[in-house]
Amino acid sequence: MVNDLDQDVVVRLERAADRMDVVTASRYRASDDRNVHAELVALQREVSDAAEIEGGAIVKLQLEGVLAVFTDPVAATRAAIRLVTSMGVRAKVAVHTGTAMLTTINQRLDYFGRTVHATSQLLAETAAAEIAVSEDIQRADPRALDAVREAPFELVAIVQRTAIGLRYRLRD
Repeated sequence: MVNDLDQDVVVRLERAADRMDVVTASRYRASDDRNVHAELVALQREVSDAAEIEGGAIVKLQLEGVLAVFTDPVAATRAAIRLVTSMGVRAKVAVHTGTAMLTTINQRLDYFGRTVHATSQLLAETAAAEIAVSEDIQRADPRALDAVREAPFELVAIVQRTAIGLRYRLRD
């Protein structure tokens, strides 16, 4: 890289995280904004516990949701199952895989890009007590769908947005 300017230029390049499995969990809007912080802290704790058991980690809070990353699609799916099974109608989860872009904002890493967007789109099509599992997750490791089929979930719809996936609802 050559600097053709008369002054020093600092450029920071960061690599994209390769094949990150992304789980996003979301709650419905709180009726009282004063409860939002308490709800987010509780949600963060529940997602963190489910993610850590499966080797994942929370990387971002988004509105009323949480973004977690995993290196294994089956582990990401098991964390989603664990989360919806424990939280029921208080949660909905989308599981997707792809390359996540990273940047540093205010001294913290921030995840963005097509994978994060596609996961959000899947989540927008998912109802309470449901898990959406993208076609990319299924291709990455078919055992991810086996994990959902062995759990107390039933197939309810095919999602066709930015990412294609299957929606499963927690059985009563």
